[in-house]
Parts: sequence; C-alpha cells; structure tokens
Amino acid sequence: TGGYIIKVDKNSGSGGGGWNSNFQSLALTPGDIYLQYEYPSDEEILPIQENYIQQYVDSFETKLYYGPYGIENEGWRKYANEQSFIDYLILNELSKNVDGYRISTYLFKNKITNDGRLNVGPVWDYDLGFGNADYCEGSVAEGWAYNFNNVCDGTDNQVPFWWEKMMNEDVLFQYKMACRYRELRENTLSELFLFNYIDSISGFMTNAVNRNFQTWNILGTYVWPNPSPIPTDYQGEIVEMKNWLSERLIWLDANLPNPCANLGSEELINTKINLYPNPAQNILNITATEKIEAIQLKSISGKELYVHFSLHGNKCIFDLSTLSAGFYFALVKTKSGEQKVKFIKE
Repeated sequence: TGGYIIKVDKNSGSGGGGWNSNFQSLALTPGDIYLQYEYPSDEEILPIQENYIQQYVDSFETKLYYGPYGIENEGWRKYANEQSFIDYLILNELSKNVDGYRISTYLFKNKITNDGRLNVGPVWDYDLGFGNADYCEGSVAEGWAYNFNNVCDGTDNQVPFWWEKMMNEDVLFQYKMACRYRELRENTLSELFLFNYIDSISGFMTNAVNRNFQTWNILGTYVWPNPSPIPTDYQGEIVEMKNWLSERLIWLDANLPNPCANLGSEELINTKINLYPNPAQNILNITATEKIEAIQLKSISGKELYVHFSLHGNKCIFDLSTLSAGFYFALVKTKSGEQKVKFIKE
C-alpha cells in the first residue's frame, strides 16, 4: 500500500511508463493527463502494484472532481494530505513557475500504517520560475500559475484539474491556504527574509559566479527564455529578481481569498451546499459544511415531494428512483439559514 512515487511530467527522461488519468484538464481545449511511475520504475513495478496505485489515484481524482468539498476528513481529503497541496500551491504561486503543476510534479504515497495518503512533493525544477520565462506570461508578476491552461490553451503537458477544483470549488481549502500564506508572510515569505536569503546565497556564490561568466560570457545576452530587458551584470540580475518578487508578493497579497481570520466564521464557510452527481439518476447526495437540520425536495412548480432518504449529520442521501426525469430543487436548512439548490433527474 505504500512506497510509491509518481509524477506528472514530460514523457522524456527516466522510464516514461504510466497511465492516462480518467479526467482531462479543465482547459478551453482539454487534454489528457499522463501520470508516470517513478518508484517502483515502469520496468520494476508489478501488475498488482500498478492496479493498486492507479485505483488509489483515481479514487482521489473522482472525489476531487465531483465533491463533496469543504468538509474535514471527507471527500478527496481521505486520499490526499491537504497540507502538502497547500504548501506546494503557495510555492508555485510565489514563483509563478511556468513548469509548475504540469511538469516535474512529484507525488508520493506511504503505507496505510504511516498515514498512507497521497502527498505532493518534493518540489523540483524552478529554473523557469521567478519571472525567468518570456512565454505564457511567465515574466508577468500578476495572475495565477495554476491557470496556465487558459493562458496557453492547447499546450502540451497541461495542468491537472486538481488545482482549479481546490481553488474554485473547495472553500475550506481556499481559506486554509490563505491562512498558511499569511502565516508564512510573517516570517519565511516576508520580503526582508527573502531578500536577505538572496543576498546571502549570492555572496556565498561570488567565486563560482565569476568562474561561470568567464566560461560562458552571456551577461546581457538573450538565452532562452530570458525576458527583456536583460541585465548586463550579475548584480543587475539580483535586482531584477528582487523587483519581480516584490511585485509578485503585492499581487498575491491582494488576490488571495478573504483574510483567514474568517476561517471559523459560520457565515463564511458553514453554508456551503454541494449536490452530486448532478445530473443524478437514482441516487442524489447532498452535503453541507455544517449539520443539516431539515431538508425538502420540491418540483420546479414548488410542490413538495416525498421520497426515501437517509440523513447523517451533514450528509443526506436521496433515493430518486420514483421520480420522473426533470428539474427539481432542494431546500436545505442549517443553523446558518436556508438555501435552495437545483438539480436534474435523468
């Protein structure tokens, strides 16, 4: 059940064996997402191991694609370590890495006796991050890196749908991520800390830097995919990185979800209602981020319908087998109020 490393990457390099996800990207022109075996390698992995890891990843993706969202220890969180995805997203958004999420993205899974969920990491391949790419808006300090597919529609090696679902559908993930980001901004991701770190590394590398540019005289010269204007000396490169990073932090500060101080607010996160699948056939699941106190099904004309259902705290399961095809809606009452949500019976 554990000891696996898989990756989302180019097909070149080590091995290359793997499988296509059952879910395409959410790009304007959707593409297949290919997951590769890293360890055990495609030459060493056994059929029973292939079957296990593929089914496990598919379970994670299915829950993430369809929900439920916003519930601790439910849905996709049963299969993946949410904290690892939060930290990975923050680093890729800080660096706005054009290779992020879609290339050199590693995931590992321990045994079920050692948590056993899917983790994303370790991080790798940031040579085209921090503004160092003149294509697909890589040098622009604004914009979300996880939206790469919509910036460069139809590009090979697309970003899996995971990140868009987490950032656009799962309000609990959004606010945990905002909390983590703001926590880090107080120390590790403060401008003072980052700039001091850059200065300490550049000072440590002085002799190596001199040897490098004596061998390769490229300062002030375009080397793919350097954005313009190109600094003419090494110190200019340092200043350029700091300037870009400062602009990036300003944009992230302004565009993250509301302050994480609201994370515990019932008005903020406890009114989220999810229905799945929708359209539904015989079974409809309705979940809320707090306990459901009452629930009703009604026809589109407002007539109350009586069908078999079971209610378990914040989840309700309806048997729709007696309903004819059509549009319906559910009235869901929680302590935060009542919401009306529409669904389709196929």
